[in-house]
Amino acid sequence: MSDDLSKKVLIVEDDVDYRNALSAYLSGHGLEVSLAYDGEEAMEKLLFHLPKLVVLDLLLPKVKGLDFFKKAARISGRKHFQNHGDCIK
Repeated sequence: MSDDLSKKVLIVEDDVDYRNALSAYLSGHGLEVSLAYDGEEAMEKLLFHLPKLVVLDLLLPKVKGLDFFKKAARISGRKHFQNHGDCIK
């Protein structure tokens, strides 16, 4: 990866064990990981940390994952905000 921006990942997951395991794995491969418990916290971190990749649980408390995705795509100001999963159309 060529710069710090390309190494930033945001994990949005309310299951603490899964979130921590995924974070440890990605950190161990040189990525800078930010963690969020729900969609509200994720939106703050998305705008502040500007991750290159977001790993998103769709069934979150407060703001659901799909609602977060739609809002983030709308307000992020990025030219490319893409869904690489099969379940979001």
